[in-house]
Amino acid sequence: MVDILVLGATGYTGRLIARYLNAHPERSSFTFGIAGRSKSKLASLKQELNLGDSVQVFHVDVTKQSDVDEVVKATKVVINTVGPYWRACAEQGKHYVDLAGEQHWIHDIIIECVLDYLASKTHAIIVPASGFDSVPSDLAVHLSNKTLKALSGSDTDIEESVSAFKLAGTISGGTVQSILSAVTEVPREKMRIAMLDHALSTALKGPRSPPPKLWYTLPFSYPTIYGGLFMMASGNKAIVQRSWGLNENRSTNPETVSQDARIHAYGPKFKYTEFMVMPGKLSSIMLSLGLALSIVCLMIPPFRWLFTKLMPQSGEGPSERQLKDGYFHLTNVTSSVASPSKPQTHVRTVVHGQGDPGYLLTSIMIAESALAILLSHSELPQAAQEGGVLTPSTALGDVLLKRLSIVMSHGKQFTLYTHKGGPNGWKVAIVLEELGLTYESIYLDFDKGEQKSPEHTKYNPNGRIPTLIDHKNNDFTLWESDAILLYLVEKYDHEHKISVTSEGDKFHQTQWLFFQSSGQGPYYGQAAWFLVYHPEKIPSAIERYMNEIFRVLGVLESVLSKQEWLVGGKPTIADLSFLPWNQSTFSRLPSYKEGYDVQKEFPAVAAWHGKLEARDSVKRIVAARDAALKNQ
Repeated sequence: MVDILVLGATGYTGRLIARYLNAHPERSSFTFGIAGRSKSKLASLKQELNLGDSVQVFHVDVTKQSDVDEVVKATKVVINTVGPYWRACAEQGKHYVDLAGEQHWIHDIIIECVLDYLASKTHAIIVPASGFDSVPSDLAVHLSNKTLKALSGSDTDIEESVSAFKLAGTISGGTVQSILSAVTEVPREKMRIAMLDHALSTALKGPRSPPPKLWYTLPFSYPTIYGGLFMMASGNKAIVQRSWGLNENRSTNPETVSQDARIHAYGPKFKYTEFMVMPGKLSSIMLSLGLALSIVCLMIPPFRWLFTKLMPQSGEGPSERQLKDGYFHLTNVTSSVASPSKPQTHVRTVVHGQGDPGYLLTSIMIAESALAILLSHSELPQAAQEGGVLTPSTALGDVLLKRLSIVMSHGKQFTLYTHKGGPNGWKVAIVLEELGLTYESIYLDFDKGEQKSPEHTKYNPNGRIPTLIDHKNNDFTLWESDAILLYLVEKYDHEHKISVTSEGDKFHQTQWLFFQSSGQGPYYGQAAWFLVYHPEKIPSAIERYMNEIFRVLGVLESVLSKQEWLVGGKPTIADLSFLPWNQSTFSRLPSYKEGYDVQKEFPAVAAWHGKLEARDSVKRIVAARDAALKNQ
């Protein structure tokens, strides 16, 4: 039994999902497996991604329902990238997230197969369209609705919601195949019905959506934001409309109506539109005409053949550089329904993701959707507790919103407030590198007093660096560098790569950290101040603090001359905590005493220091520090 199963793991997107899960900061909190048709490709994938023995491999032929039924039994949440294989999960009460955003597929499952009813009976959470289509659109409206109600009251309804997309990325081979399948394999009448307004939004029918336009404008945008038809707009709108229908049904049904249901409802007049941002009106018109012409051309076999040759094939994908350089930027403007007692209110919501939307960000969105179900099930909306064919916002809501707000803003687990020249900040960075944890450094400008600004002191009332925020731990915030080091190894060094295990060693590790923070850091810092920064030279102050440096080095020498490392017989955070201040200070010693040689005076310390500097993590941080100082 595994917690999460990636079905179709050997495809390009499946590999990205497996890679993301394997390196996830919460990796110790879940197990996962990979499944596919080819045993050789599964073995190759496991070796390529260096997946450990804990990652189970399942050989499954997804064309055989018996194989799918059997593999579903072995998991709690299925991430599917190879087609709409939902029935097995609904029947067995397993949770399921899918990349499929095709309206005819979702319509078939909900209407023809009565899967919504079946999933509700088994309390299975079934969430299609859990990638770039249609998570950003769905969550943007969800967030705008929350904001409107916070501003104007829980009885506020939405009249119109408009999303403008700007993006850079590559179209996926899977998307190409889905387009071709819709054109060549789906009966026209089935497609027509699935494309009808509110076709997915339960039995409720809202107001007619605005007809397609040659160009669009975003309300209240200055200068005006123009745009044209967006290829994904139809599918995204269908999912948003289903969220509307599910929420509206809960808020009006006597069996489910509640204050919470009312807060989530968009109101009976809700309309949704989205478009692709372009530089101006003319380019918007050209985009719309070009998209319409492309759809017509796909109906003609020769053009369809050419399309298949020019577009990426299934399983292909962009380079690592392209994955990182892509992005999307969504701006949503949502307006409330005006009433005699309440003027119309408008809110703007911005959603940004750094990375290729169709590949990298899609893999993150669907993986985080699965993790939201697995790790935060009790916090999910009431609709998810009951189960059914849901949408990202109705199933996962604020839980997914919070998870994605972390990884899609800068894509990192931690935010580190630091300073380009501050040894204490680089100390934390070294340990983050050692543990393979992702982080974004924000360099505070001390000349501008940014460390004392309210934006920083709300996290660190001491107004100094470093400050660390752990976004994967409910934005847990910690300051004081050695306290941060203890937190990192306690929380994330499960293999004790740079920490100790025995009770005695743990006390000695803490002892050295206390000595570093009370002995090395303050004295080295004062020596640097009086040597370099103080406006006048005070020989007695310089002599006092330089003597303290020599005293600290003497303490270290007395221990390191008898053993290789400070504690535990291996390099730990105790050793690494001393490194940045020693690096900063050793370069200054010759200026204090001409010809001073640390290696001669403290040979054991010098050898220890050299071994620490030779570590890959330290080399990366030194390079990052030098680059940051060069650009300041």
